[in-house]
Order: sequence, then C-alpha cells, then structure tokens
Amino acid sequence: MVVGDPEIDTMVSQWITEYGLWDIHVLRSLELFAEAPCKQGANNIVMDVGANVGFFTMALLAMGCEVAAFEMQPGLAELVQFSACMNGWEDKLHMTVGAVSSQTMTLHMPHVTSRNFGGLGVHAGDEGIAIQARRIDEIMDLERPVHVMKMDVEGHEYQALQGMEHMFQKRLVNNVVMEFSPNVMPFNESVLMLEYLHEHGFKTIYEIDFEGAEAYNQPLKKHLVDTKSANWAHNWARNIADGGDGRHIGQTDIILSLL
Repeated sequence: MVVGDPEIDTMVSQWITEYGLWDIHVLRSLELFAEAPCKQGANNIVMDVGANVGFFTMALLAMGCEVAAFEMQPGLAELVQFSACMNGWEDKLHMTVGAVSSQTMTLHMPHVTSRNFGGLGVHAGDEGIAIQARRIDEIMDLERPVHVMKMDVEGHEYQALQGMEHMFQKRLVNNVVMEFSPNVMPFNESVLMLEYLHEHGFKTIYEIDFEGAEAYNQPLKKHLVDTKSANWAHNWARNIADGGDGRHIGQTDIILSLL
C-alpha cells in the first residue's frame, strides 16, 4: 500500500513502513466480523469511516470485502485510492472525500502541523480549512447490510453516528469497531454516544486491549462492558476518561454488536 512520507507522518505511515502493520487489535476485530463472510462472497458491505492512509481499508479489500471508505483529507483519500488501484481492487472501493456529521454543513479542520496526519478533528468554528460534511445516511445504500463499520474520526464520532440514524433504525449495521475518546470529545457527548448506540440495539460492548505488531498472531483480547447497571454509560466513560483504560491515556477501542 501507499503511505505518506514516514519522516513527516511519524505516527501511522512510519509504523506501517517499519512493521507492515497498524493497530493489531483493531485489525483482529475487523477480521472477526468481516473475513469469513467477505471470503464467501456475501452481498454485504463494510465501512471504514476515517480511513487515514487506508491500512484498514486495504486489509478489508484483501479479505474480499466491498468497502465504503470515508476520509475528509483529499491527500489521504488519494493515497487510499492509489493503493486500491495498485492491487486491482478499485472496483470494490467506494471512496467518499469529506467529513461526516449529523447534518449537511461546513466544518473546519486545522492545518496539518503534527506528526500524525490523521489525528485532526473538525469543529464548527471558522478557523482552518473548510470541509464539507454530510450525513452517511445520504451517501450509503439504505437497503444493504453492513458486516462491520470501523470508525475513528477524532472526537466527532457522536455527530457522525447521528448521521446514520436511518441505517440504525433499519438495523443495517451489525457491528461497530471504534475509538472511544472521552478525553477528546466533550465528556457529556461520550456518554450520550454510548446511550445512543445502546438504544439502537448495540447492547453487547467490549473494550479491546491495545496490541502492537508483536501480537500479530495472538488472539484478540476483549473485556465485556457492564451495560446493565444503573448509569453504566456515565460510570464507564468516566473510568476511561480518568485513565482506567489499558494504556491509562483516557481513550480506548471498543466493539459494539447488535443484540
């Protein structure tokens, strides 16, 4: 696959260049839900919302999946499309360039200055680079089931998920693998997001342990989240925000599945 300059993008591109892998725990989670049905030629689709340079998109395409990918940075989206073309998978990739949110609107993102090209969030102010945002409901085929959706949009997850209301009402999305960052998004939004997904049937939630490249052949490590106790969403989000995740950084990755 094609990546950015690893001397500049010292987060994702450098890691992929050095190890050929990225976020093993997320990859394992996607394989859990997508590998078998995609290889069997099921007519479902998978989603990569916040594709970055496209590591997970390429992994899903390699499994035989048809992938709907979303990336707000045109330069990164071009890398994803280039990689797909190099491998002969362009017919199975549906790339949307732009942000996703709860409504059609103009958002702004900061200029890329950090070592992590993909680590940029969006905001409703007028500073930075203007980005057009749309609801995913307006883009996706609302009759086609989705094996799994991976989402990582740097704190804008709640708004992006609200833009999938019709898909969730139709129970089209079976599984979600996403970054959960109550230390990045407003804390109340992190709680509302968990409650929103739970109300739409995602009652089985696991926290997954971060794994480096050395764990490529190891089983996925996941821990069931208690979603039955009173105020579970607030209490669990507070625990993560306070460093109760496996790496003690205030964020983690989670799997959510329809009951």
